[in-house]
Amino acid sequence: MILIYLGFLFMFTKIDVNFLKEIRNNFAKLTGLFITFVDHYGNFIIPEIGKRDFCIYVKKLKLNKICDNSNTYWVKKAVKTKKSYIYTCPFGLTEIVVPLVVANKCIGAVLTGQVRTQNSILCLPNNYEVPSTKYITLKNKYNKVPILSKQFLAATKDFINHIINYIFKVDFEALSSKFVTSKEFSKFNKMIVKNTKKYIEKNLSEKK
Repeated sequence: MILIYLGFLFMFTKIDVNFLKEIRNNFAKLTGLFITFVDHYGNFIIPEIGKRDFCIYVKKLKLNKICDNSNTYWVKKAVKTKKSYIYTCPFGLTEIVVPLVVANKCIGAVLTGQVRTQNSILCLPNNYEVPSTKYITLKNKYNKVPILSKQFLAATKDFINHIINYIFKVDFEALSSKFVTSKEFSKFNKMIVKNTKKYIEKNLSEKK
């Protein structure tokens, strides 16, 4: 089992990275949203996937540092307050950040989004200019980003907050137990993924 360590010096949680990837991949297939896990400093725990073409182009324009700073700000705020947030990135996309809390300690966060809402508009951060031809390309890619309702995003935030945090809590308790073998723990995680998939299909499969 691939193990990673998150959190504080005297309090950490062991998490199976492959387990996180499976949750991430199922979530993306069923909702069209990409999730990624970060530690409490905003560092990615698993390789980031699902960057929108728009976001990839922003990186090509070497403006992605603005996005990184925004994500870091909201992750730190979520970790500090232990609250979830729906926010707008500097370029006008909607994002969600949910803190991961285990044993009353915030060990990191889940990020998802990179979508538009009904009234979203393309933004350029202050003091940044993009040549007209590149701006046209940027705008075209922005207009192709999926539009999701605020109600759907709110439901997604609540789902991540309750279900993902529950998974981390139960995993932590299982790993803390001397009576749970690695084989039993792996079987337990597979059951969680299966049940989570069923829940997403029933409650979060609407992409409009």
